[in-house]
Amino acid sequence: MVETSTSQAAEIKALSFVRSWLSEADGTVSNTRICVALVIVFALGWVTALVIKIHAPVTVRELTDALVPLGMFVTGITGTLYAVNKAAEVINHRTDNPSPSDQQRER
Repeated sequence: MVETSTSQAAEIKALSFVRSWLSEADGTVSNTRICVALVIVFALGWVTALVIKIHAPVTVRELTDALVPLGMFVTGITGTLYAVNKAAEVINHRTDNPSPSDQQRER
């Protein structure tokens, strides 16, 4: 009986960790983080499918030739999503809290 409650506690901890990883500090869902997670899952699936299809020993050169473009793809997509998210956050913060110079121009 104790083992079941321990495993349930571990499962609850794991779910709360994943939930916190995929949400912003205020608890709202972060679309960017979810998209980044999907890109990473896609990349890992692509590498796994490549290894299963090749099913033969590869040299380090062949491995780097395959993984470098994938790394650039993942970094580019992740960076773009992060930049869009931060830009939206800055714009949202600026509209919620206009600077004093913006308030003077409105008068």
